[in-house]
Amino acid sequence: MALKCHHAGQPPHHKTKNVGRKSGGAGGIRTPDTVFRPYNGLANRRLQPLGHRSGARNLTSTGAYVNAISRKAGTKVRALGWQARFAPTFVWVYGVLNKAIMDTTPSPVAARAEAYFRDLQQTIMQAFQAFEPTATFTVTPWQKKPGERLQGGGTMAVIRGDVFEKMGVNFSCVHGTFPQPFRKEIPGAEESEGRFWASGVSLVCHPKNPHVPITHMNVRRIETSRGWFGGGADLTPSHPYAEDTAHFHHALKQACDAFKSTAYHEYKTWCDEYFFMPHRNESRGVGGIFYDYLEDEAPEKTFAFTQAVGSAFLEAYLPLVEKRRNQPVTEDDKHIQNVKRGRYTEFNLLYDRGTRFGLQSGGNTEAILMSLPPNAHW
Repeated sequence: MALKCHHAGQPPHHKTKNVGRKSGGAGGIRTPDTVFRPYNGLANRRLQPLGHRSGARNLTSTGAYVNAISRKAGTKVRALGWQARFAPTFVWVYGVLNKAIMDTTPSPVAARAEAYFRDLQQTIMQAFQAFEPTATFTVTPWQKKPGERLQGGGTMAVIRGDVFEKMGVNFSCVHGTFPQPFRKEIPGAEESEGRFWASGVSLVCHPKNPHVPITHMNVRRIETSRGWFGGGADLTPSHPYAEDTAHFHHALKQACDAFKSTAYHEYKTWCDEYFFMPHRNESRGVGGIFYDYLEDEAPEKTFAFTQAVGSAFLEAYLPLVEKRRNQPVTEDDKHIQNVKRGRYTEFNLLYDRGTRFGLQSGGNTEAILMSLPPNAHW
């Protein structure tokens, strides 16, 4: 199912659709009646900086454009639908517009990354749907309203079934301005005066059977005055099995080894450090990989690695679901699972970067908190 983006300025559909199997098919995803087009990013703006030479350069974006003919008196400038004639004051206008444009236009790789993330969400939905004979994904499009600090939108897809008590996978593509105190925490945000563009996919799965581990995966592209890829995948079992942990790590290591020889060791260590809970003096789970700030010295290589992580995650996790989903369960098993879910909740609300990024940037609260389990014990 391909979800297309609303053009900016068009009203989004705020309808929730159940996405199920195609009739007669196995594990297919049916396209919902509502066609939703999440904001397709600044990458679709054809923006160019104004030049210092005379002659025309077109700057176009959705709902606003500037057509500069020359800097001489009598030049026509069209912006936000207004016609204006002015003389050398164009120099001032040039400075303001050029700075805003250059600070908010993402790199060429952003459009490709956004398209990949949208497709990855659909691939994940199809793979997880295959485990659920009756339950289907509820897909909820969301779009920020004009005038809000954050612009753009995405889709939240959640399934609650016999195998997955709660599993969600979200896609988003947004842009906006970070609040002043948060800018110093994001590379390049102070230089861009808080302006940013971001797109990605985030997944959290809380299985019903306690012997199937909780898992999390995220891949993303963020751009300020700098641009980078980040992401990773990790495992949080309530009943750890050494062979399951080894399988999960092996699949991720293969993706890392194809990127660079030191990647697995570096990103595994980063994951172990990131998912440590100081207030409990314990790790959230058995780790995985975590990486961030892979900047664009070699954008094709870092983008290829991010795609490899998306593919490796399915190979790492789904065999564990198949292996453990029918294992016998006791009341004690469920209690241990719910205590572990409590630990998971603590980490996400106290330390998780994605949660903080989403809330500080004005994101969709329901989508951000999708990661929380359906129930937990303390």
